[in-house]
Amino acid sequence: MNRTEILTRLRERIVAFAASRMMKGAGGAATAEDVAQDTLLVLEEKYTAVEALEDLVPLALQIARFKVMALHTKSLRRGEGASVPVDDLPLADPAEDAEAM
Repeated sequence: MNRTEILTRLRERIVAFAASRMMKGAGGAATAEDVAQDTLLVLEEKYTAVEALEDLVPLALQIARFKVMALHTKSLRRGEGASVPVDDLPLADPAEDAEAM
């Protein structure tokens, strides 16, 4: 089995791994695909010398783990987990209230 075939099969495992580690939701599958794409890009750019299956699998999963942790940290830093929907907030009425009239 050559490197291209290994990476093709490994991509499915990376997507499954990333999806299991990420938040559930509509964007979870697309984000898992992005993590897999970024992981394969790193493998192609920086680790071209690694060709053995027993070396590629742990390396790819470690890179994917770092990518997932970076996305989680970015989400926490932006406050995406603690945000309140705008529909739940009361809006101020620009007109005078009943007491002032």
